[in-house]
Amino acid sequence: MANYLAMNELFAQQQTTGKKITSCFVELSIVLAAFVTTVRIFDDYYRLPTDAVLILCAVYVLIKRRMFFNEVLKIFLVLFGVLFHFFIVSIANDFQGFDFYSRLIWFLRYWFIAAVLMVILVHARADQLVRAFKVVGIMVTLVAYIFLFITIFTGFDIGVDRIILPRPHGTLSEPAHLAFLLPGLIVISIIDRKWKTVGFAFLLAVLSQSPTVYLTLAFTMILFSVSYLSPIKRRILLVSSFLFVYIIILFAFDIDMMATDNALLHSFGRLIAGFHFFKDATYSNSRGSLVFDMLEIMRDGGYIILGAGFGSGVPLAEAFNGGKTLDVTIWASFIVWFGLFGAIAFGALVFLVASKKGADIHIFWILVGALFAGSINSGGIFMQLFIILLIVIYLRSGRYSAEIRHTNPAKVAYRVPT
Repeated sequence: MANYLAMNELFAQQQTTGKKITSCFVELSIVLAAFVTTVRIFDDYYRLPTDAVLILCAVYVLIKRRMFFNEVLKIFLVLFGVLFHFFIVSIANDFQGFDFYSRLIWFLRYWFIAAVLMVILVHARADQLVRAFKVVGIMVTLVAYIFLFITIFTGFDIGVDRIILPRPHGTLSEPAHLAFLLPGLIVISIIDRKWKTVGFAFLLAVLSQSPTVYLTLAFTMILFSVSYLSPIKRRILLVSSFLFVYIIILFAFDIDMMATDNALLHSFGRLIAGFHFFKDATYSNSRGSLVFDMLEIMRDGGYIILGAGFGSGVPLAEAFNGGKTLDVTIWASFIVWFGLFGAIAFGALVFLVASKKGADIHIFWILVGALFAGSINSGGIFMQLFIILLIVIYLRSGRYSAEIRHTNPAKVAYRVPT
């Protein structure tokens, strides 16, 4: 823990070089667009206009920094060239049910989104992003509790999903999407010794009754714990964890936990069914099935090598899969968008992050939880883009730490776990 406390002092002293933006509006817009997305009332979903915050943020950046027209033009033209292949591929393969103008609208929409995010990314700061993540994380947690209390005491279902008991998810579209938020919030709150935040966030994770949240939180906490242990204790903990999971999978299948009226046992049964899907396809798991649907569509359509273009999961799903999403996980999204080459490149980027030294430790733990959640759950295109932004900002944050190491070597007693 001393390593992380020392990092807190370092974190407070971080100063960016080059262009500065005093407000955290840039970073706040990124987090809001990822985690404040939807209000659910009974079975109806109402999309919140937080995507528009990204556009306002880009305008703010352009005005605040007085970016020259040619800078913006370069960003938009480069992305136009990168993403234009989706438009060409869609015409060549004649997407069913999509005329020329529909395909053009999809292309322009995602090209514009990517360009806006690129403008924001140029100016995003690691320290401000962590601050924004804390503020939005606490806000989403409190809103989830408020919605849950309204549901319990009035019977008016808002911000909850029902299987047996109400499952809160606040301003996200489903409880599983809390896996992108809560593990990172819990870990950085432990680092900062904000125990009330830890308690409320952990209780919300339990109340979500989501196998995705449980699995992501368990993985993140194990990795967090291992980072402080001696090599022998690390091996003991890891071996014990794998044995525990194996024993559960081996012996728990004879118990039909998904038929129980106990909410926690039911959610645990869904977790077991998810594991067991890849051993016995008779166990239903919708996300597992959608992964194989996606691979079949990509192979039959000739997209498997180079992909169908950025953001193409939605039109492909509507054209070939009855509207059922193909962006099942972040890895599935990269296969759909950029093919196997894109997925391999993304894997190399993740490996680079895992081996990165001297970068911002808070961003690292936010990223760990989001990456693992994104590997087993979709969360939508903006959640996938949030992970990509985290990766790039994390890699950039190393230069700030390098400057502080140069000016004050005594303030860098921290490490990223390996």
